[in-house]
Amino acid sequence: MIISVSGLRGIVGEDLTDELIFKYTHAFGNFCNNGKVVVGRDTRPSGEMVKRSCFKGLLSAGCEVVDLGILPTPSILFSTKELRADGGISITASHNPIEWNGLKFVNSKGLFLNKKEYEKFERMVKETKVFPVCLKATKSIGKPIDRHIKKILSLEYLDIPALKKRRFKVVIDTCNGAGYEIGPKLLQKLGCEVIRMNCNPFEPFPRPPEPNLENLMALKRRVIKENADVGFGLDPDGDRLAVCSKKDFPLGEEYTVVLAASLMLGKKKGCVVTNLSTTKLIDDVATEKGASVIRTRVGEANVVEAILKNKAIIGGEGNGGVILPDVHLTRDASTGMALILQYILERRESIENILDKFPKYYIVKKKISIKTDRVLRLGRLKEKFGCAEINEEDGLKFSWKDSWVHIRKSGTEPIMRIIAEAKTEKEAQSLIKQVQSYLNLAPRD
Repeated sequence: MIISVSGLRGIVGEDLTDELIFKYTHAFGNFCNNGKVVVGRDTRPSGEMVKRSCFKGLLSAGCEVVDLGILPTPSILFSTKELRADGGISITASHNPIEWNGLKFVNSKGLFLNKKEYEKFERMVKETKVFPVCLKATKSIGKPIDRHIKKILSLEYLDIPALKKRRFKVVIDTCNGAGYEIGPKLLQKLGCEVIRMNCNPFEPFPRPPEPNLENLMALKRRVIKENADVGFGLDPDGDRLAVCSKKDFPLGEEYTVVLAASLMLGKKKGCVVTNLSTTKLIDDVATEKGASVIRTRVGEANVVEAILKNKAIIGGEGNGGVILPDVHLTRDASTGMALILQYILERRESIENILDKFPKYYIVKKKISIKTDRVLRLGRLKEKFGCAEINEEDGLKFSWKDSWVHIRKSGTEPIMRIIAEAKTEKEAQSLIKQVQSYLNLAPRD
């Protein structure tokens, strides 16, 4: 069971039980002052069961519950603010395997709880006594995705007539997740010829849900077969986006925020916010535009907090998350798709040619299974990489001129993440192996 500022995640029926869900949602109802709470879910088979448990907890706290149905996480956050709700819950385990599910908690501003809010919420979980009373009933509303799409299409720097005239050919793979409807619908409104892959919410996930290059090879093959302009791969709750081209050079989730930021830095003056594990390419792109990059701890809430503090024009994470304040302060695959298509349109060349002109970096990501209570002596790595610039804000990150390696415990899985980037794949792999060897860690099967 993973309990953190990112919410709850666990294997349904083993760790994530009806009793635990009831306990947390009842406390969240109290956290929201027993007001209106919106609830949506992704397409996992366990979603309905988890939703019913959520409803019981919220109703027992006297909340008015609004059932959003199957909906991407970004649309749930957007709807929380638009409907002036006192809070929201997204039922999803994001990129975790299909047997997992979880709860993400949203405040009245339509943002994930920050650290201070989550600490208050956790105290309420421990202190609140449950009184099983039902004061109000649940209700449903119309399609929230239409309001979300309308907001994206209203962005002044999207040239909708030109996009429709260009008529991009796009392959979209939603992993049979919550983005199955909003993704293709938005692309059609942008004038695209849309080729759907895995857009059936009643079917299981056809691939591992994390939208990384390794899991999107079928999408890449389809882009080549259809001679499409670009391919988009989403995770099950529709907040993360990966980009596929016909190029042999590896392309995946790391380029999403880079492409989106490249567009925005040409439209507005301001800074970019991203986390410590995101590609160095974002720094190169920002420097070329005379902008700065602010780095935070990994986690959407940390990035959003820094966006607000620094009035950034865009932010995101290297896992495929684009956060555009002009739409809403949350990672949003749909917004990312619109920005990237506009960027390709304005460059008047293929995505392959655009990427050829970017500096080349190779990023390698490893997951190491660990017991959640295991103490790893990361400080020993300082002896090995003593010549590097060291950042201890989130685990340990060692940086050199053209390379870096970041080691940290995940907040969403019982794993250690080791991410390295360098000018060559061999050098990046070498950094990973050195860390594994020094800490006596083996990669996850």
